[in-house]
Amino acid sequence: MIYYSRNHEYVRIENKNVYIGLSSYAMDLLGDITLIELIKETNVEEQEELGNIIGRDDSHELICPLACNILEINSEIIDDYELLIERPEEEGWIFSVKLIDKHEISNLLSFQQYKDFCNEEF
Repeated sequence: MIYYSRNHEYVRIENKNVYIGLSSYAMDLLGDITLIELIKETNVEEQEELGNIIGRDDSHELICPLACNILEINSEIIDDYELLIERPEEEGWIFSVKLIDKHEISNLLSFQQYKDFCNEEF
């Protein structure tokens, strides 16, 4: 299952694994990635800054969509920006996390709600 924030981050839940990344829509707006800067902290609150992704056309401040403990940073995207660009919602995840409060998911958008939000935004 995948959920989205209004800041264009996604939360993907696969079995007991939870991943946070940047949506395909946001990646399209950024263009080619030139730099990724990520926080080093492990305990993150909802709406806390996670880092920045800087693209050729724009930049994006990553905002944590829910409170969590960061378990892992996807080192593959640091070494290969193309993975983040081409498959952001699959292998291009940024953080593997453990949720602090699973009920916060209800504050996020479904795919259809997110799609409608993006259509309204532009």
